[in-house]
Amino acid sequence: MPQINREIPEKFIVRQAKLTPIPPPDERTRLGRTLMDLVAEIDASDDPPMSEEDLERELQMRRGGFVYDGR
Repeated sequence: MPQINREIPEKFIVRQAKLTPIPPPDERTRLGRTLMDLVAEIDASDDPPMSEEDLERELQMRRGGFVYDGR
């Protein structure tokens, strides 16, 4: 039977995240450059952002699942 730690601190300490600035293109990895190119492509497109429902439907279609569209 696993033991339970009954010594729970009264205050939880939350550490702040250390955010670093986006490195310049010549300092990025190949994956980083590819991802930033995709971000720029998405920003340049005129398509509106997908809603949560649209995103779920897209994932279901790509995974080969049944998608009910209400028609």
